[in-house]
Amino acid sequence: MGKRNISQRKENVESPRKEISETEACNMTEKEFRVMVVEFIQRMDEKINNLCKNQEEMKSDIATIKNTMESFNSRLQEAEDRISELEDQVQKQAQAEQQLEKKIKKQEESLRELRDNMKRIAHLFFPFNMTDATVSFIKDFLASRVAITKTQ
Repeated sequence: MGKRNISQRKENVESPRKEISETEACNMTEKEFRVMVVEFIQRMDEKINNLCKNQEEMKSDIATIKNTMESFNSRLQEAEDRISELEDQVQKQAQAEQQLEKKIKKQEESLRELRDNMKRIAHLFFPFNMTDATVSFIKDFLASRVAITKTQ
């Protein structure tokens, strides 16, 4: 029976995960039982230490991930702000273009009215049919007269 206890104890030391039945625990000497309990406590202490170390590593990893997420969120917010600013600029440019188009159309209309008035005036002074060259000459003449009066 002495050999059996020694081999059992070696099995317990070599394979710490093996569970011991109540009858085997009862057949152990007090010294063997204490050794087994101490070894069990040491293994549990080692596992607890490993778990604590892993927990600290996980906390550190979580903090790193949080910092990275905050950095990404900050960059995302900056990008969204920049996009919003660019959209505002595009809208302002579109409004400016619309106003410019309205102004151009208004000036074109004014120019048409001015041409029509010039033709009417020219027909009043020159009731005969005028060629395009004559109309062009009159326009140039009137334009030069307007320029002269503006400079004086």
